[in-house]
Amino acid sequence: MAPDRIIPLEQRHIDHPTKMELACIEVLMLWPDDAKQRALAMRCVVAQFGATMAAKGAVAPDEIGKLIALAAGAPRGAEIAAGIGTRMDDGLRAGAILFDALALAAVEPEQAGMARVMGSHAKVIGGRQHTKSKAIYNRVWTPFRPVAPLWAAYMNRARETGCHTFPCRLADFAVFLAAAEAFRRRAETVRSEHAKPILGPGEAWHLRPEIIVPQLKIDFVRTG
Repeated sequence: MAPDRIIPLEQRHIDHPTKMELACIEVLMLWPDDAKQRALAMRCVVAQFGATMAAKGAVAPDEIGKLIALAAGAPRGAEIAAGIGTRMDDGLRAGAILFDALALAAVEPEQAGMARVMGSHAKVIGGRQHTKSKAIYNRVWTPFRPVAPLWAAYMNRARETGCHTFPCRLADFAVFLAAAEAFRRRAETVRSEHAKPILGPGEAWHLRPEIIVPQLKIDFVRTG
């Protein structure tokens, strides 16, 4: 059974998000397979956020020492940024794979199947020809599958609004997460050619069941 991956957000974080909540989702999307790197990235974010708040005089004097200690042990932003480009590319590819698999099931159910979608995405990556979908499966789909609904939501919002802010604008946080939940629920019900759902229950990161987000309907138009 797949582990139950719950996004550590409460209702108040959805209703009144800050840059910290955005960062939580961002590092999860970029390093779904590396908990250590996520922790390092969040430490860097917290240190930078704390420094900004301290400069505004919004940090209590007794907390300044904690911030200094945190900043001293936090990695530099440049260190965290290294390799993000490749991570972005692979995440976007995973989101497109999920979106196309769901779109194919919606418009051509008799042709639906992950093998067909994986094959179409394996043809060209980064301008280089690929002949085997196994490379896509191992490099992209396996590590990024748990966050593919989040990437699909990011791509869908960018397509609908023209805004490419990653992962989304603060004002769009609830709608972005609602879209990710819609993709996840759909992927847990649509079956692949092996009679298994595209995503197993609890396989993808998801909100707590009591969290309330807007209800969305996704219109499927294939990306490829």
